[in-house]
Amino acid sequence: MNENHIKEKALHQFNGEQYDMELHLVHQDANGKLAVLGVMIQEGKENEKLASVWDLLPKEETEKDISVKEPVDLQALLPEDQTSFHYNGSLTTPPCTEEVKWIVFEQPIEMSKEQIQAFQRIFPDNHRPVQPLNEREIIKN
Repeated sequence: MNENHIKEKALHQFNGEQYDMELHLVHQDANGKLAVLGVMIQEGKENEKLASVWDLLPKEETEKDISVKEPVDLQALLPEDQTSFHYNGSLTTPPCTEEVKWIVFEQPIEMSKEQIQAFQRIFPDNHRPVQPLNEREIIKN
């Protein structure tokens, strides 16, 4: 399973501040163990690496899958600075499966205001509220 989710508002906070959006790259290994890479998105210049995908966005929310014909270089979506926070958490969508290894990058990537607004038109509020730490240990690498 390689599901990629973009959240309209960030699920993570840095010193109480949230970014405009958050990209989740969800991975499952052969044993069913889950890991999620979280990349913060802030308004800035157009994200050319995602432009081809954004060109395929529907005008409104739909149940239909959208086919992406050209592969997306996921490595190229990651921020230049690989400093990250690691913790054990859960998926952010039902059934909110536990025992998920999270890696959240500290440095955000950028998307243009137009790219952010195009996503927000389709998904005006698709984020889970920020959850308490519940004694989770967060490790910075």
